[in-house]
Amino acid sequence: MKKRWIKTYLLFSSILFISVCLITTLLFSSDSINLSSEKQAFESIYTKSDIDFVIPSPSFEQTSELENDGNSYIDKAVPFYSFSTNVSLNNKTYKLPIVILDDVAKVEYSPYCNNRIVKGKGFNNNYEAIIDLSLAKENKIHIGDTLVLQLGDSLRTFNICGMSEDNSLSINPTICLLIPNDVSKQINDDFRYSGAYVKSTNEDLCYSFLCNSYKPLGRKKSLDDFNGDVVAYEKHVETFNNTNWAPEITSLRKNYDTLSVKYSNVDSKVISNLIISCSMILVVTLGYNLLILLLPTERRFFSEMLAKKNLKTTNLKQYYCLGNAFELALSLLLLLLIPLLTISFKGVSHLTNVFMIVFCPSIVLCVSEIISVALELLLLSKKLYK
Repeated sequence: MKKRWIKTYLLFSSILFISVCLITTLLFSSDSINLSSEKQAFESIYTKSDIDFVIPSPSFEQTSELENDGNSYIDKAVPFYSFSTNVSLNNKTYKLPIVILDDVAKVEYSPYCNNRIVKGKGFNNNYEAIIDLSLAKENKIHIGDTLVLQLGDSLRTFNICGMSEDNSLSINPTICLLIPNDVSKQINDDFRYSGAYVKSTNEDLCYSFLCNSYKPLGRKKSLDDFNGDVVAYEKHVETFNNTNWAPEITSLRKNYDTLSVKYSNVDSKVISNLIISCSMILVVTLGYNLLILLLPTERRFFSEMLAKKNLKTTNLKQYYCLGNAFELALSLLLLLLIPLLTISFKGVSHLTNVFMIVFCPSIVLCVSEIISVALELLLLSKKLYK
């Protein structure tokens, strides 16, 4: 009987259930994880940040003027610098995309707000840094690491305090640095603001103001930039004033409406994957266990054993229940381990539907094995083997 159990469960069950678990996890669960992580990465900046618009290159004084202009419908304007530069990180030099903020009170109106922090903590003090999660993983950067870079005439040291969901408003994953306003003023002549994140009091009216009235004064050059050439300067001013800056105003709502079409079927695809994988687990588990119980060779073998009084019905119940327990343990290990390893490897443990993707197939498996045991005990109590 021991040899028969090994053949039936340890061999055949292992092959069957390992195959089913690999198919459901690698084909369906992994696909759901990939789709969900892509959708969540896309949606994060739109749903978790308090940003309505991104505007190009304000001057150093312009952001406060915009906030105080009642006709602008701007509640907060958060200027930022954006560029790539060499940084020293843990005694290694990297060329990395950098975003710099200069007001700790306004970081909640940027892509690096607390809602989007997935590891560590958000900004509390100047000279802290938050790194996009994918960039940290790619370069093996950790919370607590320090980076050094040249800002103006000085080397500045920053401590990495947290990791954020990727800033999809930037072309590449970035590191965000927080500097004091006085340091920002010192470097502004060299760098100029790249843009500003805007929170509005009325989104439609603010968008109208920005498209019709806003001019990025950070791009307006002074007479000194033309070495006193008045003609060239006046031509520049004329071109600047006549330029239509509206195409450079980014509305996050309009962006989302346009780009979200790509992800509109993700939720239904995830549900479809779950239905297929759960149905496969249910059918295979119930079908295989009932097949073993009802096979003519099995019935003949155990009927002979019972007739010779070498076996009792209690032993049969233990035989099948032990097989169910083995199937359950082996399958649960694979159904949980493979998706969790996938999530860990991709660094997407913050997925909102991770519970559904990972645990639903395992719950269906448990229910299937419970039903199998109940059916086996019922049939055995009816003296299936005589």
